[in-house]
Amino acid sequence: MPENSMQTINQEEKNIFFSLLNKEFKIDGKSLIKNYINTQKLAWEQVLLLAIDCRQRGYSSELYEGCEGFLSKMKLIALTEKICCSNENYKEDSPDFELLEFVLNMLDNNDGVIELTKQLLFKSKEEENPEKIDSLLYQIESNRISFLRSSKLTMLRQPTPTYSHYAMYVALYRPTQLFRQLLNITQLSKTELLVETFISSFKEYINHEYSRYGFNNNENSNLLNEAQKIKNITTLKVFLTEYPTAIDNKDVSKNFLAKIMEHISNNVALTFKQVTIPKLEEPREKLNKTVFQELCKVEVESNEVNMNFNLNSLKNLINLGQLDTIVDEVRSKLEDKILGSNANYRRGHTIVPDDYSNSFSALGTWYQNCQTELFRKFEDIPRLIASILVFDIRHKIGIFDGSSYPIPAKLNNKELALLTTGIIENCLYRDVPFEQFIDITFESRFNFSINSDRDENIEQKLKKANLLLQERGRGVIKEGMTGDFCKLPNSFMEVWAANVETKPTLERIKKLVNFEKVGKRRLNASNLIMAQQRKGREYTYPINTNFPLPLWSSLEFNINIDEKN
Repeated sequence: MPENSMQTINQEEKNIFFSLLNKEFKIDGKSLIKNYINTQKLAWEQVLLLAIDCRQRGYSSELYEGCEGFLSKMKLIALTEKICCSNENYKEDSPDFELLEFVLNMLDNNDGVIELTKQLLFKSKEEENPEKIDSLLYQIESNRISFLRSSKLTMLRQPTPTYSHYAMYVALYRPTQLFRQLLNITQLSKTELLVETFISSFKEYINHEYSRYGFNNNENSNLLNEAQKIKNITTLKVFLTEYPTAIDNKDVSKNFLAKIMEHISNNVALTFKQVTIPKLEEPREKLNKTVFQELCKVEVESNEVNMNFNLNSLKNLINLGQLDTIVDEVRSKLEDKILGSNANYRRGHTIVPDDYSNSFSALGTWYQNCQTELFRKFEDIPRLIASILVFDIRHKIGIFDGSSYPIPAKLNNKELALLTTGIIENCLYRDVPFEQFIDITFESRFNFSINSDRDENIEQKLKKANLLLQERGRGVIKEGMTGDFCKLPNSFMEVWAANVETKPTLERIKKLVNFEKVGKRRLNASNLIMAQQRKGREYTYPINTNFPLPLWSSLEFNINIDEKN
C-alpha cells in the first residue's frame, strides 16, 4: 500500500474522487472508511483483550485465585525460551524448539510443576545431548518455579484460560511487538492515501487484463501506456473518459476492495501468528493461506475429488459457530475446482477478489454486531495501550523486570508519564524498535549505551536517549525517508506521543485504566471475552481470506487433552 510521496489534494478533488467511487464503481466512501476502521478495531480488540486478560490472571487476586501459579508458568516459559532459543537464527524444527513445545504442551494440559519435572528428568535420560534440559531443571529449582496441576474444583472456581499459555506469555512479555505490527496498517482514513491505493489497484487491474494479450495490438499497447500515466484524480478521470469501455467497473471495484482487505489481513495474520506456537512451516506460506485453506485441502485426481479437513481448524470454526459457513465454502471451492477458477494472480500468490472484497464488509459487520465494551471509538485505543505500559512498568513485567536494566524500583507519576510517553513516541509513533529504545535509555548490554550514570533520573536519561536518536536519524521525520527513519504507517498514537507540557501528560496518566480495580464498574476481560464468544456464534465470520479467526476461538492447545481421552 502506498505510504510515502503522498500528494495533497484539495476539497474539490476529494469530491470528484468520492463521486467517481459512488457513481462509476458503486462504492460508498463512508461505508468504505467505516468497514476499514471496524476491521482494524476487530484486530485491536482481540489483542487488547488477550493482553488485559493475562495481566488480570497474574495480578488481580480479586478476579482470579492462584495468581502466583500463573506468574510462575509465565516465568517458566521465559526461562525455557531464553535457554532454548538464545540463537536468533535457530531453526524451528531443531531440538531447541522441540523442548519449548514440550514445556508449552504440558502447561496447556494443566500439568503441575512436579509432573513437568518428572517428564523432563525422563526426557533428559533419553537425550544424547541433555544440556539444555538439565539447564532448565536447574533454572526451575533456582527460580523456585512452583504451580499445581489444575484440579476440576479449581477450574470451577475460576474461568478456564481462553488462550494458550504461549499466547498469554507473548502478550504479557512482548505486547509492543503486537502493537507495532498492527500499527503497520496504513491510515486510509486520509483521502490522499485512499486515492493512491485506488490508483495503484486500478493500474494493477489494467496490467493484468491487457498485458496478457501482448503488445502486438497497438490499441492495447496505447491503453497500457496511458494507464501508466495515471498519477492523480485528474488523469484518472481523463483515462476513464477516453477509454469508457476498457474496464469492467465491477471488477475494478472488487480489486480495489480486495487490495485493501489483503493489506489488513496480512498485517493481522502476522500479528496473530506471534501468539501461536511456531509450526514447521515457512512463515510466508502460512501468511498467505486463507482460513479455509488451513481447514481443508481440496485435491482433484483423475476422476476423484479428495477433501482432507484439519481437525484443530474444524474445532475452532465449530467453536465459533461457523458450520454453515464451512458448508458454503466447501460448495464454493468444489465449484471452483471442478468448473474453473476466478483467481487473480498478484505479487506471486493467488487471491480471489470476490472473496476478499466480500469479506471486507462481512468482517466489519461481524465486529459491529459482536464488539465488546472494551472501547467504542478508535481514538480510545491509545489510552488502553498506555494503561498496559504503565501497568507493566509498575509491576516490573517483561523487559521492565529489572534483571536486564537498572530501572528504578519505584517511579512517581511524573516519571511514569515521561517514560510511558517516551516509549509511545519512539516505538509506537516513530519506528524505533522497543528493545533498542530501552537499551539506549537505560544502561545497556550494548557498547553504544549513553546512560552509564545510574544516579540520573528518568527525565535526564530520556533527554540523552532522544538526542542520540536524533543524531542517528532514528525518530526524526524527514521528507522522503523510509524504513527505520519514518513514522509508522498508522499515526493514531500521535496525540499520546506529544510531551510538550508535563501537566497534560500527568493528567493522562492519572486517568488510565486500572486493571486491578475492583467494584461493579471494573474491567473484567474474561467476562467480555465470554460475552463475545456467545454473540460471535450468531453471525457469519468469513473464512475465505487470510484474516485470522478471533484469538479466543482457538482450541488448538487442547488437542493433547483430547488425544489422551
